[in-house]
Amino acid sequence: MEIAEIHHELARVYESQGKYREAETLYKSSLEIIERVLGEDYPDTAACYNNLAGVYENQGKYREAEDLYKKSIQIKERVRGENDSGSHNQS
Repeated sequence: MEIAEIHHELARVYESQGKYREAETLYKSSLEIIERVLGEDYPDTAACYNNLAGVYENQGKYREAEDLYKKSIQIKERVRGENDSGSHNQS
């Protein structure tokens, strides 16, 4: 998992520098490791999909970005529950 975390952090650095291809490669690597170790239904997996989607969006790959954003949402809904918004108003 440590390697996945390092890949993820380096990908974030590349993304902030506009080095989207490098970031994409590292996000994919991180995602593969996390899925293999933790499985798909895990918050870190959803975060990886979300970050990879952002790189695709920055590259103008909107269809790919949309698909990954949706996958991230699906995972988060399965993990946390569809109605869990993080804060609840009670009347």
